[in-house]
Amino acid sequence: MSANFFISNGNKFLLYDWQQDSIIKWEQKKRGIIQATTGSGKSRVAHAVIVEWLKNPNGVVTVVVPQIGLATQWRIQLEEILGITVGQVQGSKKVWNPRINVIVINTAAKLLPEKDYTNKNHLIVADECHRMAAPTFARCFTADHDATLGLSATPEREDTGLDVVSELLGEVIYTYGYEEALKAGVISDFEVRAVQIPLTAFEQKKHDDAHHAIISLSRSLNARYGGGNLIATCQKLLARGTDDTSVGGFLKAIRERKEILNGARNRFAALDLLMHKHKSNKKMVFHESLEDLDRLEGRYSHLNPLVYHSKKTAKHRRESLAKFSASSQGLLLSCRALVEGIDIPDADVGVMVSGTRSVRSRIQTIGRLLRKGGKEQPKIYLFYVPKTSDEKAITNLISKGFPKDKLAFYCYDATTQSITPTTVNLNSLKSNFQPRKYSPQHCKKCERTFKSVVGLNNHHCVPLEDMSWEQFLSGFKKD
Repeated sequence: MSANFFISNGNKFLLYDWQQDSIIKWEQKKRGIIQATTGSGKSRVAHAVIVEWLKNPNGVVTVVVPQIGLATQWRIQLEEILGITVGQVQGSKKVWNPRINVIVINTAAKLLPEKDYTNKNHLIVADECHRMAAPTFARCFTADHDATLGLSATPEREDTGLDVVSELLGEVIYTYGYEEALKAGVISDFEVRAVQIPLTAFEQKKHDDAHHAIISLSRSLNARYGGGNLIATCQKLLARGTDDTSVGGFLKAIRERKEILNGARNRFAALDLLMHKHKSNKKMVFHESLEDLDRLEGRYSHLNPLVYHSKKTAKHRRESLAKFSASSQGLLLSCRALVEGIDIPDADVGVMVSGTRSVRSRIQTIGRLLRKGGKEQPKIYLFYVPKTSDEKAITNLISKGFPKDKLAFYCYDATTQSITPTTVNLNSLKSNFQPRKYSPQHCKKCERTFKSVVGLNNHHCVPLEDMSWEQFLSGFKKD
């Protein structure tokens, strides 16, 4: 492969310096994950590697992707580069090619281990690999293979999935961040505006009631059932049919608080202002709730919005993306289905209406707007309700290395119906949500582990309803 470009089917494809460097790094062991900011050209790295791999007559390639939209995108790109038909395998559609195939992860986990790669040099490329840490997905990597290449903007999941991904594909061998990409001119410059959204008096009261219920119930539930992920624990207990009413009450309070925050009236009032301000721009609006997304579709029906989410048919989603990509302006409404991977060129305004604490989804979504070629500097608006759990979305974003000089704060004023700049002390903001440091405590009697001394001292080794009188009295005895 020549330096800073590769040739395929008689065409020359240029490479950025970082892309060439990452390829050289990967070729040392032919295993590992390349982490690069979205829009910087991760897939081009894979294209170059694939072209070189297929020069071997026994070389075969499998590209594993998390969703059908990405599979189609990869197949089209590879066919243009290679000049051959590329197989695409997903669900009931199974078009195999003897040399190279693009497979959706759910299908790959079922079919790939059964394929015979004897006497073949098999390369597996995993795009958006951070989404492939589930145990069920790991099966696809048990297929015979000689090399692996993982691509991700954020391989570190919010849970412990990175360890799993690294075991499957190798460690992160190359990273390429926002600031490097900006300095090199690889991605467009951008502006992020975090907009504070105030709750109405009625919403604030409902939020506070739900929040206080969560705090109160979490203390008693942690003492009763131990530490760890309390929400997951309660969901399991509820699924088993627990008689503990606190479990259902806790989950209900969690849901109510989230619904109040995500459905805050002023979120939509602020969005109205932005739709008017950027009426001539190419806009994308994201909301986590499908119900609220349907409301937005009706609210902005006069703008003829395009809609992309998981409840729409695959054909409808493809058509929406095609129309939006071809237009010079317009509005695309999306839920989580468009969070990552799909190419949307030249969009110059994005609005995250509802909050999410997931650093990965925020960075991926922002990345959809950072591709070069837009008619002006991209603007990304992140709505959040201050002094609530919503704020964690901002603190998480900063803690993961997001450039502070690219983040400006604004405030929506419901009285004047305006969005104006405001000042926020980032250090104070982060200190409000510093994670608590717990020292795990172990009970020798029931062999359960608790996050802290409080949980240890307040738990019952045997549930109260199952205790005998003697067991109850023994709880007052000192060890």
